[in-house]
Amino acid sequence: MENTPRLILVPTPIGNLDDISLRALDAFKTCDEVYCEDTRVTGKLLSCYDIKKPLFRMDENSIDRVVGEVISKIESGKTICFCSDAGMPGISDPGSRIVEACHKSDVKVEVLPGANACLTALVASGFNTTHFYFEGFLPKKKGQRKTRLEFLFEQNLITVIYESPNRVQETVEMMAEIAPERRICVARELTKLHEQVLVDTSKNMLDKLNELSKNNQCRGEFVLVIDEISEQMKTFSKNARIEQASKFAEEMFELGATKSQVRAYLIDYFGLSKNEAYELSI
Repeated sequence: MENTPRLILVPTPIGNLDDISLRALDAFKTCDEVYCEDTRVTGKLLSCYDIKKPLFRMDENSIDRVVGEVISKIESGKTICFCSDAGMPGISDPGSRIVEACHKSDVKVEVLPGANACLTALVASGFNTTHFYFEGFLPKKKGQRKTRLEFLFEQNLITVIYESPNRVQETVEMMAEIAPERRICVARELTKLHEQVLVDTSKNMLDKLNELSKNNQCRGEFVLVIDEISEQMKTFSKNARIEQASKFAEEMFELGATKSQVRAYLIDYFGLSKNEAYELSI
């Protein structure tokens, strides 16, 4: 590995320590210092490979304070590694901001390829991977989270979301309210011994998560993947879908469905926007 002073972004395993790359280990061994989200987490990782380096914290709360320090160290001749607790640094962590600062200061940046929970879950879902959208973490506040989910379902894109075990059931419950028949994938414990990848409608997925919770298995970070509307619906033009949706809404009302139920199905199955679904369910 070259000796030019630089910032090296080092991906770390998302669950299985055997996934660390040879280049990642070499970077840790040959660098001068390591900046990371949590020194305790990174310290444990490095100790597994008998690597001893000065560790400094650089997370969302401290990056504005230490970014200048990192730039100064590299300009003085040091090579600095930055890693997150798990996965690719710069994805859903402050890594992108230190990279931007390096570019502005004309400091060399090297990014090593490696583990990424988003892509791992996306491929495991079996959904179309030609185009997709990465959302990352949703808002913590319930109202803001539901509003964001409604927007995401309207976009009709394969969407990847990160969620904590404390909120995953509530989030999937919101999905079931917004689009009960849309397929979603729930991936947990990725690359670990008890890895689990579930694919079902959001309505059915809620029951599965409730069962996991009863067995105390809602642990670790979750990755949720939202599928597109059905291939059948994609073959229809927008006007044709609205026409079919209108007939469908009338039939559902005759069967006693509520306005909220009808709107959910119009968004979910026909790929209509929230406003379009509202107009057809007045």
